[in-house]
Amino acid sequence: MKKKEILIISVVIIILLLIIFGIIIFTKDTVSKANEEEQITEQEQRFISCLENELGARISSNILEFSDIKLNDIIDKTEGIMYFKGVQSGNNSYIIVKTNTTYDYDINKYFDLYFSNKYDTFQLFDLTNGIYAYLHNNENNTSESELLMACQGSNLKDIKVEDFPSKTIDKLNKTASIVIKDGSYELGQITNSDVIVQVLNNISVSKQYGENFLCDSHQFELEMLDENEKLIDTIYLWGDGKRILPKVLKVEGCGYYSIQDFDIDFRKVIEENTNYIFYGISDYSEESKKHLTAIYEDEKYKYLINWENSDKVLIHFTLNNLYMKLEYALNNNYITIEQLKRYDGLLIRKTK
Repeated sequence: MKKKEILIISVVIIILLLIIFGIIIFTKDTVSKANEEEQITEQEQRFISCLENELGARISSNILEFSDIKLNDIIDKTEGIMYFKGVQSGNNSYIIVKTNTTYDYDINKYFDLYFSNKYDTFQLFDLTNGIYAYLHNNENNTSESELLMACQGSNLKDIKVEDFPSKTIDKLNKTASIVIKDGSYELGQITNSDVIVQVLNNISVSKQYGENFLCDSHQFELEMLDENEKLIDTIYLWGDGKRILPKVLKVEGCGYYSIQDFDIDFRKVIEENTNYIFYGISDYSEESKKHLTAIYEDEKYKYLINWENSDKVLIHFTLNNLYMKLEYALNNNYITIEQLKRYDGLLIRKTK
């Protein structure tokens, strides 16, 4: 081959290499910029830093020694996890994790199972923008409102606020009993005057914030009856326990009144005055349903769960963010068989 031809071929190869190299740099830069867009914001960083202080204080033990929990001890993959911090002190520990979605089953299940296998009970807080906090200490009595109040505070300074109508509360003040309904099903009735006064006080301080509202439906209805059991009004109550709307009031669009006080939650009133409990079931069992497993029994019956691995079926109690294995909850009186009936097909009863 002639020198001239070799030279031409060499030049072509160099040009091709430069083009490929340029494409690689461009691609790398594009990925880098895409990743930058998924970085945690300054506001989220401040929120997480505050959480670390709050949770660190709650796991501090007499040992006063802290050690890190490694992410790869919990989950192998890191895709989708934007932030992780795990700390242990004695038998207490906390984990803060932020995912790039509000909920990712394939990620969250590993953290849920890690804590359920390590502790009989623990707390899980689904806070904001995919930030989750797991906590176990001796008390397990931290409230989500405490964490939010400490690390988030109020963001309502520049929002238009309207008070609950005084005429409506004047009518509601004649309430002598309250019937609590979930659809057509009656959960219970409140006749205690002190509780009724508390409910009315909480309604009276509710406010309408801004002009933009979520357009989801209410879950409960509070029928407010006078001393002659005549209906005064029906209060629509949303599932978060914070949003209310008297049926008699006409509001534009999807409006409602909200209770900003973190310590007020109408779900607590329902739990304290009825047999209703706010809870959810998480099934992390991956095996097929090959046979039934007995997890509880009383004097007459055995109760079997329709999953093979009962230790991967967790129950969480909404109001105190408490998590545990379902079998543990039943055998330690956290919940009754009767209260589990709304999960149709969860348990199968057999006579002894």
